[in-house]
Amino acid sequence: MFPPACHDRSSLVLALLVLWLLPAAPLPAAQVADLYSAEVELPAPGDLDGAFALALERVLAKVTGRRQPLDDSQRERFGDPARLVRQYRGTAPGRLRVGFDPVALKRLVDAAGLPTWGEARPLVVVWLVMETGRGAREILSAGEAGQGTAFGPASAADQARALLLAAAEARGLPLVLPLVDSEDLARVSDSDLRGDFTEPVIAASERYGADAVLIGRLRGADPATARVRWTLLLGRERMDWSGGLEDGPDGAADRLAQRLAVAPGEERWLRVEIGNVRSLRDYGQVYRLFSGLGLVEQLQVAEVSEDRLRLALRVRGGIDPLMRSVALRRLLSVDEQATGTPGADLYYRLPGD
Repeated sequence: MFPPACHDRSSLVLALLVLWLLPAAPLPAAQVADLYSAEVELPAPGDLDGAFALALERVLAKVTGRRQPLDDSQRERFGDPARLVRQYRGTAPGRLRVGFDPVALKRLVDAAGLPTWGEARPLVVVWLVMETGRGAREILSAGEAGQGTAFGPASAADQARALLLAAAEARGLPLVLPLVDSEDLARVSDSDLRGDFTEPVIAASERYGADAVLIGRLRGADPATARVRWTLLLGRERMDWSGGLEDGPDGAADRLAQRLAVAPGEERWLRVEIGNVRSLRDYGQVYRLFSGLGLVEQLQVAEVSEDRLRLALRVRGGIDPLMRSVALRRLLSVDEQATGTPGADLYYRLPGD
């Protein structure tokens, strides 16, 4: 199947000009800039080969969405990690940041039958309430310990923040901590977090433009060993699990990758029609949304007619992964009235009359 020719050339030219003239419209989701690099410790002084092998495993965990991406047979398929290294540099004594060739690595990932999770990923806001004993509680903030409702030991907050961010970076999970300022505290409290009152938490999360909300309830004075009860809110879905502090970002990455990572397979062209596209900014927002999805290999504007825009997309994985990815961006809604009519595979609408 090939994309159709555009039926309205003048409107098409006008729509494409939007992409040059308008500033990038902010959309949910975040780009993972360092998806194909990882920082590791040298296993032994001067052991570059060992460092490259360790860095490759960590990069593949980010790229595939799997904690343990390779079995022994797949590891052999990848061969010598050094041949995939594009650059490396020291970041501290005994530590290296290693960057790999994205094109070569993607080719090997596909050949090994592994899924791929693209650079555009859901942004997750994390609300962590810490119970440090004797009634002391703290909602972990993005700033220094001691801000907002911080009544526990500052060192515990610093340690928790570092563990969370490191775990998220290791999985390629875009993560933001709340400010816990007066605006946040007017909407959500530590009692809401501990008591499973999710509506105030979702409302307070709107200011951060996040795609998902991760709630943690930590018990114990030492964040490194404390147990945490975790909840991930993704649209209308709720997922719960327990574990350590690092298991929050790890568990969220596992569950998001299950929905968004695409297994290798035949690519196909899909026609997607979007209604209520009435302005230059509308054109730009829709185009940027689809062009930013990692599973979209190629995009063409097929037709512009009145308030409708039709796109031709060459997609990895078919309709279901595309629908899940679009739903996470929360820009478009399914056009129920048009669904099932001939002319396109999927129908959406921008919000509005």
